[in-house]
Amino acid sequence: MVNKIAIACQGGGSHTAFTAGVLKRILKENKKKYEISALSGTSGGAICALLAWYGLLTGGNDKAIRLLDSFWKDISASTFGDILLNEWFVEASRIQDIVSVPQVSPYSYPPFAQEYLRALLEKQVDFDKIKTLTDPRPELIVGAVDVLSGDFSAFKNARISADAILASAAIPTFLRAVPINKYLFSWNKIPGTDNEKLIKYLKQDLNLDWAETARIEKIGNDKIIRVYRGTNSLSLKLDDKKTTACLKINKNRHHELIVKTEKDELNIYNKSDYWDGLFSQNPPVRDFVDGVDVKPDEIWVIQINPRTINKLPESVGTINDRRNELAGNLSLYQELYFIEKVNEWIEKGYFQGSKYKPIYVRFIKMLRELDLDTKLDRSQEFIEEMMIYGEKQAEEFLKQLPSRTHHVERLINVVHQ
Repeated sequence: MVNKIAIACQGGGSHTAFTAGVLKRILKENKKKYEISALSGTSGGAICALLAWYGLLTGGNDKAIRLLDSFWKDISASTFGDILLNEWFVEASRIQDIVSVPQVSPYSYPPFAQEYLRALLEKQVDFDKIKTLTDPRPELIVGAVDVLSGDFSAFKNARISADAILASAAIPTFLRAVPINKYLFSWNKIPGTDNEKLIKYLKQDLNLDWAETARIEKIGNDKIIRVYRGTNSLSLKLDDKKTTACLKINKNRHHELIVKTEKDELNIYNKSDYWDGLFSQNPPVRDFVDGVDVKPDEIWVIQINPRTINKLPESVGTINDRRNELAGNLSLYQELYFIEKVNEWIEKGYFQGSKYKPIYVRFIKMLRELDLDTKLDRSQEFIEEMMIYGEKQAEEFLKQLPSRTHHVERLINVVHQ
C-alpha cells in the first residue's frame, strides 16, 4: 500500500537550503512507498514547497529537483559584488553582538531585496499558469499573517502568487509588508452559502458583533446587500462597472472592497498587508486535515528550528534568535497537538466511520546548532553544504519508514514535554 503524505516545511532563512536538500532526496526515492498529496511552507519553507509543487505538476519529480537546484544556485552569492555584499551582511549580523547597531525601517529604502526575490521566483515558476490549475494533486498551502487583523491566511493552489510567497517571506525587520487582495465571499452566494463568510468578515475585521444574528438580503436589482438587526444596519453596493463595492456602515464609516469576475461569479476581496507566517503557523499543518481534498496518511515535518539548545543565549543576537525559534516552534507544536488529540479521540472510538483515520507524524530535523548570522549567509559553500546535509538527513529518515511505532512515540513526546 502506498501512503499519502503531506510535507510541511519550516522557514529559517538560508537554513532552508537544508529543506531543499530534504525534498530533493524524497523526490529521488523510487521505491514507491509514498505519494505526496500536499505540501505546505512558511517563509523559506514556502519557497521550497512552491518549487517542489510546481515542478511535480508541470514536469514530475525530475523537474521539481531541477527547480530546487536552480533557485538555490541563483540565490547563492556568486558574482564578486554579491560575494562582498553577502559577507557584509553576515559580518553586520555578528557585530550586533558586540556593538549596538540602530535598526532601520525597511520603509526607509527601496524594496530591492523583495524585487530581486520576485525575479528569482518568476524565473522558475510561471505564476499565470498556476491560476489555470484546477484540482491540483498534490496541493500547496502557504502561510502568512495579516498585519492589521492578526489573522492567519493560508494561500492555496490557484491562489498562490509571487506576492503570496513574498508575503510569507516578509520578515518585518528586513522586508516590507506585502499587499494582497484577500478573498472574502462570493456576491452570487449572498444570501446563501456564503453568509457565514460575510458575517465572519464583519465580525473579525470590522468588530460588528451584532452581525452574527443579523438578517441578510439583496435589494436594488441584486446590486445592494443589506445586513440589519434592530437599529443596526449596513449596506454593500456594487458600482456600475462591477469592479468595486462600497460598504457603508454609517455616515462616517465607509470601506471600499474589490470586485473580481472569476468563473462567472463576482468575488469580493479586501486589500490586506501580510508579514512572514512565522507569527501564526510555521508551517501550516492543520490545513492538511481540514483544508485539503485528500487527507494524508502521514505528515512529514521538515523542522529547521531546534526544540532544545545546549547553551543559554546571553548576547543580543543569540537571544533574539532563540526567541524567534521558540515563537516558530510554538505555532508548530500547537498544530501538532491538534492532530495528536484527534488521533487519541479516534483510537478511543469517539469518531466512527470510514472517513476518520489517525494521521501519523514524522520529523526530519536539522540537528546542527548554527550561529544566527548563518541565516543570512548566501555563500555558495554554505548553501551547498546545507543542501547536502538535508539529503543525508532525508536518507537516514527514509530508512526508518517501515516502522510507524517509532514516529508515533516521537509525536507524543513533542507535544507533551
